[in-house]
Amino acid sequence: MLVSYINKLNQRIKQDKYFEELIKGASTAFILKILGIISGYAFTLLVTRTLGAEAWGIFTLSLVVLQVGSIFGKLGTDIAILRFTAEYVAKGDINALKNIYKKILILVIPTSLLVSIIIFFTSPILATKIFHKAYLTSYFKLIAFVIIFFVLFAIHIEAIRGLGKIKEYMILHQIMIYLFSIICYFAFLKIFNKYKFLPLISYSISVVSLAIFSIHLWFNFLKKIYKKEKLKTLSNPRIKNILIILFPIFSSNLLSLVMGWMDTIMLGIFKSSQEVGIYNVVFKLSLIISFPLVAINAIVAPKFAELFGNKNFKELKKVFEISRKIASIFSLPILIFFLIFSKFLLGYFGDEFIKGNTALVILIISQFMNVYVGSVGYMLQMTGAQHIFQNILLLSVVINFIIGYNIIPEFGINGAALSSAISTILWNILGYIYIKKKIFKEN
Repeated sequence: MLVSYINKLNQRIKQDKYFEELIKGASTAFILKILGIISGYAFTLLVTRTLGAEAWGIFTLSLVVLQVGSIFGKLGTDIAILRFTAEYVAKGDINALKNIYKKILILVIPTSLLVSIIIFFTSPILATKIFHKAYLTSYFKLIAFVIIFFVLFAIHIEAIRGLGKIKEYMILHQIMIYLFSIICYFAFLKIFNKYKFLPLISYSISVVSLAIFSIHLWFNFLKKIYKKEKLKTLSNPRIKNILIILFPIFSSNLLSLVMGWMDTIMLGIFKSSQEVGIYNVVFKLSLIISFPLVAINAIVAPKFAELFGNKNFKELKKVFEISRKIASIFSLPILIFFLIFSKFLLGYFGDEFIKGNTALVILIISQFMNVYVGSVGYMLQMTGAQHIFQNILLLSVVINFIIGYNIIPEFGINGAALSSAISTILWNILGYIYIKKKIFKEN
């Protein structure tokens, strides 16, 4: 049956330019994603093997602060610049894109600096009052200096993706961030081998370096477009109109982050740093199930914006459905492998991580459901339904919090996994129903 389906898929690919583009691009993205997995898990193994689960837990909680701070620094401009870049390049309106880019920087640079200052001076409160771990103060202060670079990196790699430079996007976003962290870690290991802030220092240096490089790369690509294309200005979006789009995207990004990290935060509040470290490894392993979808998302996100901007709804539906089916086919064997060898895989990180086996099984099932319904989040955000996505996520976050708050204190990482799984399945199914009934039927 699988062979028959693949043969039919092959014939369809040859007859349809969108399918051909999707398969070729997704194949490249998937290979690069695999390399990203290797670099990411190599860094995790390096830290857990040299400094233990507690050090990884500290690093994880520091990343929570970094990512929450960056959400407020970005204000949703990373997803917005992806959408605007794909849409305006397809229309040939490069001058409008340039104007949007300038306005986005005017918004995010002062905002990011303000967020950094707030985090720096409130780090003792965050460490002692929220996480009940005073020793986290110095880690959070270090994070404050990294936020603006993290924000600039996120914006520029999404802009690069919007130009269709998927290879460059995947290398920067998936591979280099951890590969460079590993290099820095080894460089300082002999000097700081007993200090738990080494993972965070290595990661911070990587973020700063790649932020500078991504800005350089973005301007190089823009120069090439200016030389090749006959420029025209069809529109000059006002800051007010940009903000109208940014607010629901910002809210959705914040809600996605809160939902993604809520269980880790509650574990940090109710349980030890060791349990946080174990759960983070379990959660990261579960995400491998969704890697085929992540690879496809790298291609379809700008394609959704392009097709929607040109009002080509028939092809939009086609691209959405085929991407969903391809991702599901390639995720199914990974799901089966993980269900069989979950304990074996966790054992690689150390014996203490095997206690996360039940949590891993729960999370991988929820991640497969995420893959099965397809690129729901990007479809909603690239087609003007960002406010719907925001509302769906808000409902899921509330449910995640209610369940997690009541079961994590007693069941620990298993409770965290269950609350995460329920909320993940919920927002994906609700989003899929809206796409089928509203976006596709009404257009």
